[in-house]
Amino acid sequence: MGTAARGAAWPSVSFIVPLFNHVQQTQEMLDSLLAHMPEGLEFEILLADDASTDGTAAWLATLRHPQIKTLRSEVNRGYAANNNAAARQAKGEVLALLNNDLLLQAGWLPPMLDLLLLPQ
Repeated sequence: MGTAARGAAWPSVSFIVPLFNHVQQTQEMLDSLLAHMPEGLEFEILLADDASTDGTAAWLATLRHPQIKTLRSEVNRGYAANNNAAARQAKGEVLALLNNDLLLQAGWLPPMLDLLLLPQ
């Protein structure tokens, strides 16, 4: 079965990416995520900034993509609290927690989504 045919059967995914500084790594990670998104997947990307001080907030303010939501905390809550706050905003059936230092490659996600479709 091809990726496009499977996409309709996959659950929607909320990609949660906690951020604290490292804006260039975050930009590269986001580019790789968007470049390798499976066709037909319903998704959102929540970029959760935990009071970065390096220009991350300014960059986030420039993003204009219908599936990207930016969340900003004025105080640094820490990794777990930042993830939890973003998860409360998520709309997807599945939460995918990603770090901002990842560089994703073609084909990374479909095998994981396919596992969700296996009979229980």
